Amino acid sequence: MRKALALGVVLVFAATAMASFFDDFDSYADQAAFDAAWGAGQTLDQAKGYSDGQSVSNDLTSKGQISQALGAEYEATDATPLVLEVMVDVDELHWWTRSYVRLEGSTDGTTDDLAMLGFNSSNGQTYYHGRGGSGWTWWDIGATTGDSVFTRTTEWRKLQAIIKDNEILFYVDDTLGTVVSKNAGYTYDTISIGTSYSSQEIVWFDDLAVYNIPEPAALALLALGLLIRRR
Repeated sequence: MRKALALGVVLVFAATAMASFFDDFDSYADQAAFDAAWGAGQTLDQAKGYSDGQSVSNDLTSKGQISQALGAEYEATDATPLVLEVMVDVDELHWWTRSYVRLEGSTDGTTDDLAMLGFNSSNGQTYYHGRGGSGWTWWDIGATTGDSVFTRTTEWRKLQAIIKDNEILFYVDDTLGTVVSKNAGYTYDTISIGTSYSSQEIVWFDDLAVYNIPEPAALALLALGLLIRRR
């Protein structure tokens, strides 16, 4: 009976498959290995990283948007929000800083929806920037809050875009800064790094992740399955 119940829990949880993508860029032996996985256009920095010794950098000498397919179409809903997360650093606070990570969904090569995190020079140098929502507008994350946590610095910071049915929540270091409205019903299948523009400063990206936040019911089922297994 316990085995049957445990199997049922596993099957139910498996039916609610979650997005899971992560790259800390530490597994690549050299630039050639990185290019083989992502494509040419960005630099594998083997001397600087957040979690370990390597990261991806974009500057005047490395420009181009590189990407990977996530391998499936992942939904973003209120029950299971989809998270785009990355650690970023920049060497100077200059106005011409333009580089970002981009999560998007497409149909027949046409972009349906997107969420982006990083730096957009058109928005100035005070804040970190996010893009998405209705009209795919660029946003100064946290600009209207008056909270200093959102001010750009020359150190590693965590940026997040949490995508739901009808809104995107932009965070800096786990602090909510900006909420924008979006259209529901889109899925996401591709992750990109960089831009076709050059950046005056060096921008580093590390610990890039895309994942769903499981709904409470799924977490409860998983916990029950683990409890049954331990017994």
